[in-house]
Amino acid sequence: MPTESVLRRGAHRDFVDELFWYYRSAGRPTLRVVAEWIAGNEQLAGTASPETVRRVLVGKVQPSWPTAEAILHALCALADLNVDADRWPDDNFHNERTVTRKSHLQALWNLMLDEEPAAAVPMRDPWAAAEEPPF
Repeated sequence: MPTESVLRRGAHRDFVDELFWYYRSAGRPTLRVVAEWIAGNEQLAGTASPETVRRVLVGKVQPSWPTAEAILHALCALADLNVDADRWPDDNFHNERTVTRKSHLQALWNLMLDEEPAAAVPMRDPWAAAEEPPF
């Protein structure tokens, strides 16, 4: 999981954090294993190479929904989890209505796409506030 200095707090980080939960649950499989699982399941609409899986898990890219869904299916299969099962089976707060693992990830994916891009942080001059240099 990338640090907050690499991937700031917000919807994109929440999306990556959710995928990372499944990655950990699957026993941290190699990226090649995840990509091979996806390639072997032709009924999935999306595809993902090992490099695509890596870039998604470290927050470098915002994947299309078919790619995100394919990665979710692979990680859930490797973790022996059902993507259509309740995301919070033991939590009475979330059980007011059933939220599946897939629908929850898709909601996070939509929030990620709708989020305002991070504004460029202007570079701060370390000497601007100082009355004189410290030398």
